[in-house]
Amino acid sequence: MAKSPPETESERQARIALKEGDAFTALRILEGASLHEKLQPGFPYLYAQALAQTGQSRRARVVLMDLLNRGNVTCDILSLVGRTFKETWLRTGSTEALSAAIAAYQKAVGLAPADPFPAINAASLSLLAGNVASACELASHTLRLCQKPRKSKEDDHWRDADCFRAPAIIVFSGHMLDSPESPPRERRFPAELEPAVASEIRRVLADSLPAIGFSSAAAGSDILFLEQMRSFEQTYHILLSGPEKEFVERSVSYAGAGWEERFRNVLRPAKSVDEANSHHPADNSPAYWFATRLLSGQALIQAKQLNLDLIALAVWNGKPGAGLGGTASFIDYWSLDFHPGLGQTKPKLEIIPLDSLIAERVGIGGAVEELITGSQTKTDQRTAGQIQQDIKAILFANVVGFNTLTEEQLPLFNEHFLGAASRLLGASSDKPCSVNAWGNGFYMVFDEVDQAGRFALQLRQMLEPPPGGEAGWSLHGLPADLGIRIALHAGPVFSMFNPLVRHIAFSGRHMNLAAALEPTTSKGEILATEHFVILAATNAIPDFFCEYIGQRGLSQDAGVVRVYRLNHAE
Repeated sequence: MAKSPPETESERQARIALKEGDAFTALRILEGASLHEKLQPGFPYLYAQALAQTGQSRRARVVLMDLLNRGNVTCDILSLVGRTFKETWLRTGSTEALSAAIAAYQKAVGLAPADPFPAINAASLSLLAGNVASACELASHTLRLCQKPRKSKEDDHWRDADCFRAPAIIVFSGHMLDSPESPPRERRFPAELEPAVASEIRRVLADSLPAIGFSSAAAGSDILFLEQMRSFEQTYHILLSGPEKEFVERSVSYAGAGWEERFRNVLRPAKSVDEANSHHPADNSPAYWFATRLLSGQALIQAKQLNLDLIALAVWNGKPGAGLGGTASFIDYWSLDFHPGLGQTKPKLEIIPLDSLIAERVGIGGAVEELITGSQTKTDQRTAGQIQQDIKAILFANVVGFNTLTEEQLPLFNEHFLGAASRLLGASSDKPCSVNAWGNGFYMVFDEVDQAGRFALQLRQMLEPPPGGEAGWSLHGLPADLGIRIALHAGPVFSMFNPLVRHIAFSGRHMNLAAALEPTTSKGEILATEHFVILAATNAIPDFFCEYIGQRGLSQDAGVVRVYRLNHAE
């Protein structure tokens, strides 16, 4: 029997990333591998794993079916095929996908009857399909396996059968430490309470290990959580509300000596450190709420991708917040009912009651409403009724081939190309709240990401010639290959009355980022930023899905962003 070649460095690094639950890093490693590494026999399955765990079920299935067609029929490959069909069923509700998932898992059980992983999946899906007899038989088989002594495998902790202890995803939020200058009436988290809060966080974590954490890193509860995660040697991801330098100045250094060093100490071992905004939000800005939604969305997506349970943990004083984005908003968010496709179980909300700890440990009565920074209230988001900042979905589009039009073709372009877009606007139920157009481009602003995603697909269908769409521009005296490219993003933007053009206009850094992504898009393509994708995924939108395609450097000081391709749902 031929000996398998040794594992390449890319395979080794990707396997470690997958074991740590970081599928995007694994995918970046594998897609950047050399041709020699990609030709190794173990590469395709590992690549399919990374694709499946980043939500790219269709691409993963193409790789896996190629392996099966070449005679590589194993329990692991069939189980992963089952997972891809299960993901399609969760996203679309397709009964065909559910049946295909069950069939793949059952074949895997036949190949490896001693492995509980495909059996528990086949049992649970059979029950959901209404085949009770088959589900009971498979469940009994799984129970017998779990009751037997079993030599552990290297990757057992990622299996989602109940007889193994899988990691939990823990997303965290909590009050910042009181400023030394805070008046008594504004005290929420006095410094003397720090040991008690750290002890309570450690207690919760000890009951939830192993775990993968998601948190910000402000002075106070955030850093205490990250320190405890670090002491338990657990993986965690950090999302800052703005650029690191400004974040430290406004959310860390104010707390006094030692906190900046503690911030650096928890940042270094973080699996990832990202920024929700390219600028630090103003006091009480909706950008804080945007950061909270992104952080929560990252945790939800990872729980869904890895089939793990999720715990939302908060250190809270029990008082309503004075503005969006703080701990009270986090509590409200995790009190919602989530779409069943977002996880195996309803996320569990756990609260460490800061007001009770205050009363017990330091005898301080009462606590005031949460203030993110400063003392503004929610109504301060408007100025004289003209300026407001809200989280919006943004679509930028460019007409590819516009520069080749002759002078005589411009009226035809206006009548037929722009006329078609106008008719779509009039007929679509996903109407934008703002439209602006110029020469060869336009942007639209939507209230929700699902509206923007669906409209982008409709727009491409109408304005792009085959095979991407159905337009026939040569029938109207226009170039046959005239088409469109589209970029999508989401974030907090300002809406304000523009006195020059005398209508409401939208502006802000997130508008600039969407505009910077558009030129990197190819004809007929719809690209989206990770911010857009996270918000779309947490809404469990069945109409489209997004495939990760890599990082792109953008112009206009927008930096490097992770980019996804938006497609119709399977």
